[in-house]
Amino acid sequence: MNVLPDLTEVVAQLDDADDESAFGQVSARERLGKLDEDVRSSLATYLDESSALWVTASIDDPLDPAAKRVVSIGYSTDGTWAWPSYWGYFVRQYGVEVPAEFVAHARERKFVPAVLDRDALRAAEREFENLLG
Repeated sequence: MNVLPDLTEVVAQLDDADDESAFGQVSARERLGKLDEDVRSSLATYLDESSALWVTASIDDPLDPAAKRVVSIGYSTDGTWAWPSYWGYFVRQYGVEVPAEFVAHARERKFVPAVLDRDALRAAEREFENLLG
């Protein structure tokens, strides 16, 4: 399973911000507006509407302090990739660039969100947990 990295600005707001991210971090600010507009809406929908691995709470937008409790904390998956659930928000709101390998993967699936059946979701959960160690 491939995993998208955490966004530095989100991790900084979390209680465990001093912990090292298991999947690396990238800066949302450095990726602002760099996503191809032709895929922005479709990719955000793909990220937002695929299956949830786990969900906890929501936090304030670290790029817009006026936007309260809009950034979802958790992980989603399509069975092949997993990602912090907030990626869809940052893609939709700010056009934050997503790694090209993931965009190509979503494009191959015609940006149709993956909704996994129970067995596939459990298999993805186990694989994700193994990655966490």
